[in-house]
Amino acid sequence: MGGIAIIFTAIVGLLVVWQFLAGKGTKSHIRRGLLILVLSIPPAILNTLYRFSRNENILDHPAVLVHIVLGGLFYLAVLCTILTGIRLSRTGKGSGWHMVSAYSIVVLFLIMFLVPIVMRILGLKY
Repeated sequence: MGGIAIIFTAIVGLLVVWQFLAGKGTKSHIRRGLLILVLSIPPAILNTLYRFSRNENILDHPAVLVHIVLGGLFYLAVLCTILTGIRLSRTGKGSGWHMVSAYSIVVLFLIMFLVPIVMRILGLKY
């Protein structure tokens, strides 16, 4: 199950980078934004199923709780980016909010990606 989640996560990561390198406001830009949302859901589901199938008390793993909170913030940032992008394309207003939410996606994605790696390197329970 972990391998599939890693593949989805890598694809989402590439799409996030592509969003910043490619042209803005195009149909491709909008499709990539939607793909980021859609393709980030399967790893979240797979990782959640994996954690809860191990019959562990999730409260014994604070890093997992932090990861869950950051994941929720990630989805909120993606949703804000999509909504501000729609507003921006229709009215031309909200570019600042769109940019802030887009950069929030990058920051949250990097933190969520790095937390498990750092935990494993330090030999901490994750």
